[in-house]
Amino acid sequence: RAVAFDFCKVKRGKEEGTLRTMNSENLLKTLPILQNQLDALLEFDCTANDLTNGVINMCFMLLFRDLIRLFACYNDGIINLLEKYFEMNKKQCREALDLYKKFLIRMDRVAEFLKVAENIGIDKGDIPDLTRAPNSLLDALE
Repeated sequence: RAVAFDFCKVKRGKEEGTLRTMNSENLLKTLPILQNQLDALLEFDCTANDLTNGVINMCFMLLFRDLIRLFACYNDGIINLLEKYFEMNKKQCREALDLYKKFLIRMDRVAEFLKVAENIGIDKGDIPDLTRAPNSLLDALE
């Protein structure tokens, strides 16, 4: 509601993805909202041993599907932000760097969530590969 579109239903991808084509100002406003949604989803902190009944398992599956879609949008937005980083003014660069650092933290939390998904038997083909950007990228941005 805060940005007037559903992150789970927006177009994703390189060419026509909503967050891939967004301008810098809108990205700096939209990404924190997306981070808050991801944080709310990741608050469902559980282990594979906690998923013992059908209702909890189904809830986890719904969260898993939303997480995949939200993280794809989030990743698209961060990639777009990094592509525009050196064209931004100093204030925007600070905000973008802060968003990128928060992205790295959330990436670890998403990886933990996906490990639980793998442990309960979700097909590895449905779980994306989260390859981290090299630390040299963060150093270069700073």
